[in-house]
Amino acid sequence: MNINTLEYLNEILKDTEVSEFTIQRGGTKIYIKREPIRYKKIERAEETKKIEKPAEKVEKKEEKEERRHILKSLTVGIFYRGKTKFAPPLVKINSHIKKGDQVGIIDCMGMIEKVTSDVSGKVVEILVDNHKPVEYGQPLFVIEKE
Repeated sequence: MNINTLEYLNEILKDTEVSEFTIQRGGTKIYIKREPIRYKKIERAEETKKIEKPAEKVEKKEEKEERRHILKSLTVGIFYRGKTKFAPPLVKINSHIKKGDQVGIIDCMGMIEKVTSDVSGKVVEILVDNHKPVEYGQPLFVIEKE
């Protein structure tokens, strides 16, 4: 393995909760063990402010939570919000998307995986920033189902 591969692995794991990682290529094996970090929300849609009765707030919140869907990463790699590494983001907060729409890509050591929505709805939160490492199963977007 060369130094570029090690730098790439460091970049991928830098902002993830991955605490142990092993990679083997040829006769070289690398094992990394470290303390994970926690996720943070990057963007959040502002909710409309209305004066409601407490019972209505609870019912509406439960209804809203039922309609929310979390789109998760299906692989490990670097997440990009565009169709390519340097393209503008495909979706923003309040973007309406359909099932199967591409919302970004994940680059895993040169292998590009499209990230597509598995539901139709409106993007209400973006949980991972552009050009950041992600791990398998990590939440990427919160979508309010239609």
